[in-house]
Amino acid sequence: MSTTTTMQMEQTVAARFETKDLVEFDPNAVYGDWRDEFHKTGCVLIKNVISKEKAQYYCDKQIEWLKKFELGFDEKDPSTWNADHLPVSFKGGMYYGYGATHEKMAWEARTEPKVVEIFEKLWGTKELLCSFDGLNVSLPNRTDITWSPWPHCDQNPERKGMQAVQGLLNFAPNGPKDGGLMLMKGSSKLFNEFFAQKRDSADHEDAPPPEIKYMDLFIFSEKDVKWFEERGCTMYKVNMEPGDFVLWDSRTMHYARFPEGDQIRHVQYICMTPRQFATEEALKAKAFCFSNFMGTTHWPHCNIRIAQEKPMRNGEICPKYRTEPFEKPEGTTTTKASIMDTKSDVNHVESISKESLDVIQVTKSKIEVSGTVKLIEGKTIYIPTPTADPQDPLNMKMWQKALVLIVISLFSTIGLSLVSGFGGLLGFYIPAYVAVGKDYADITHLMTFPTLFMGIGNLIGMPLGIAVGRRSVLLGATIIMILSAGLCAGATTYEWHLAGRVILGLSAGQSEALVPMITQEIFFLHERSTCMMIQQTIQTILTTVFTIFASPIAEAITPQWWYGLGAILSGVSFVLALFFVPETKYYRPKAAYQAGGSSDDENVVEVCTERPELDYVNFAPRTFRSDMRLWIGKPEWNKVVEIFTQSFALILFPNVLWALCLNGLTLGVNIAIGTTYGSIVTAPPYNWPQSSASYANAGQIVTSLVALPCFGFGSDKLIKWFAGRRNGIHEPEIRLIPLAFPIVVGVFTAVLYGLAATYPEKYHWFTYVWALAAYYFTFVGANIVAITYLLDSYPQRAGPLLVIICALRGVMSFGVSYGITPFIERNGYDGAFGAFSGLTGAFGVLGIFVFIFGKKIRKFTGKYCVDKDKAE
Repeated sequence: MSTTTTMQMEQTVAARFETKDLVEFDPNAVYGDWRDEFHKTGCVLIKNVISKEKAQYYCDKQIEWLKKFELGFDEKDPSTWNADHLPVSFKGGMYYGYGATHEKMAWEARTEPKVVEIFEKLWGTKELLCSFDGLNVSLPNRTDITWSPWPHCDQNPERKGMQAVQGLLNFAPNGPKDGGLMLMKGSSKLFNEFFAQKRDSADHEDAPPPEIKYMDLFIFSEKDVKWFEERGCTMYKVNMEPGDFVLWDSRTMHYARFPEGDQIRHVQYICMTPRQFATEEALKAKAFCFSNFMGTTHWPHCNIRIAQEKPMRNGEICPKYRTEPFEKPEGTTTTKASIMDTKSDVNHVESISKESLDVIQVTKSKIEVSGTVKLIEGKTIYIPTPTADPQDPLNMKMWQKALVLIVISLFSTIGLSLVSGFGGLLGFYIPAYVAVGKDYADITHLMTFPTLFMGIGNLIGMPLGIAVGRRSVLLGATIIMILSAGLCAGATTYEWHLAGRVILGLSAGQSEALVPMITQEIFFLHERSTCMMIQQTIQTILTTVFTIFASPIAEAITPQWWYGLGAILSGVSFVLALFFVPETKYYRPKAAYQAGGSSDDENVVEVCTERPELDYVNFAPRTFRSDMRLWIGKPEWNKVVEIFTQSFALILFPNVLWALCLNGLTLGVNIAIGTTYGSIVTAPPYNWPQSSASYANAGQIVTSLVALPCFGFGSDKLIKWFAGRRNGIHEPEIRLIPLAFPIVVGVFTAVLYGLAATYPEKYHWFTYVWALAAYYFTFVGANIVAITYLLDSYPQRAGPLLVIICALRGVMSFGVSYGITPFIERNGYDGAFGAFSGLTGAFGVLGIFVFIFGKKIRKFTGKYCVDKDKAE
């Protein structure tokens, strides 16, 4: 080589040697993705980690960086592709000096969401340290340098296990003749065997001098290379497309080959290891390197070289020598520095605290304001960030998603119909139960207790759904529904009947939380409200139809066979769910939810507006067999306790508590109306026959059709409209705007129902039809608005939020509806429902404060929603 880089060495830190893997991996584990290949051969190529457009951005930035030295380099003029026109490099294109390791573009590449996700998945933690590696721009057809292979590994023979993993993010087309990475596949698995005897590192013209103390570099001789080849290892050139990422165990033999074609090579070296590997001494060293824009070796957690590299040109320090990057990452001048990736689809943060020396920790989503995301940038942005995994639930075909919606809606319909539709059957049971000494309050327990146990069912089902999987809980709940409906059908006593309905409530409760969770897991944020409302519309219309005809069906085939019909339909639901509802549990890092961004700043956030092509090389395909699995991976039983602790924390958040109380109230009032209307319309002056009482629910079909554009399409279009006028930023509080209309309707309707029930001779029977439909509209509005608002606000806490809203509101609504009979006896219908009207209005007014101060609440509470290891 005509130009080399020499370094002044001050000290090398953290020279500790371990003799086994620092993380123990199960040798029998099957991951179903690129990790299987990596653990088998020690290396893997991962396709489409960034888009081709983003890869071109990095190519342009690297060329721009070379031109900033003002040495006459021109990427279009090969005559300038020599040392006279370039900064000093190693091996013809590896740049570690000049502050290159801390250029903004380097940190942008290191904090690309999928890059960080790769290391998170590999190591099983989000607490990662990143090396301060350089970049590579290798120009082909250079005649001013000599080059020869230097097969080596970047792990000291004294370290016997897998203790570091190296990565390379590729930006330009890299074919067989374009130079680049050569890997000896399988060599890492023979590392211990090869170094079982004393081995000497080979002499090589490019080997660093001894004083540099590269403790984790071993250069292999030709004889060594043959030793590995004789044992089945093969040296191969890694061919890559722009945006691909290659990962290899540091024990793997490798080297970079010089380009032979016409293509310029552009890459960024990226290595990450768990923070827990680092000593306090190593963290101090990294803090010093970070503050002084120094590079490191490929090892993020140890072997930290406190050195300032001074590139030498013709025996003298390069006149273009500099110690700082041209374009610094943001925040490095503050005591607690934040290097914000303003070009990625989340705000990735590299944080360093000089006081605590808790330094250089890559975290994918250091949340500025939880829930504030960039939703519009020319096109709609996909949140969560799409993956290339065919088994990602978000990547299901649209027909399959539609089928899932239909099947889970059928499950919800049956359960809710058997619970709420019973209001139209009370007249059939009242005479028999009164005859055995039961009063009206006892009989209404058949309506109210199942509601309570729907909430309890959520407290059981949701933790299991998160720990084990949504599919297994759905199937289990359907089986329980079949059995409980049969139990009610065969009930011969009040107690037996009540017990059957209580068990039925446990099963039907899964429609409240599990079904919305499955829905939100298969659709993106900008689709969420629409799809949840479509699911609600299907559910409501079918439930209403089943409820409307509850009375005539019961009269025609007996109330017992009404339950029998429910059991049969539940059986159909089970078969459909077994074959057409796959598991939707899927690991996503918090960064996938774009946990950052602010409408108050001008930071540019790179976002995903195009979904990547599915990758069938690094991921297993979605097949009928994979969809039939009852669960995926090992059950995470620790999640059961975790979801309760997280739920307890969330319920202390003012916005969550408000949403819960509003839901509990509106559900309770809705049940109170459904429980009492039957005895009113079948009595004078209306005198409806018992078989016709349930017809009063027909208006709920209209409610569903009105609610769909209001809370579904309307809500999703509204957030896009506001985001388009706020620099693309979406604030979850916009979801609250459509709530104003149902609150007004609810206040008016509760008063009207109370007056009509008190003075029936003054009001037409349509008043009750209106009340059933209109207050149900209020409940649906509160339900959809609250769920979408909270899921947008705290996406990393979807499970606990659904437990709170759907489980605890059931408990609260039970309190409202359980005491309805004595409440009416003391205060009359007008007094009782007047109070409900006032409470509905009061919570609506509180919603205004949540709308105004919601972002400040999220900013304060968001820090309590950050996981220590895995995202949900």
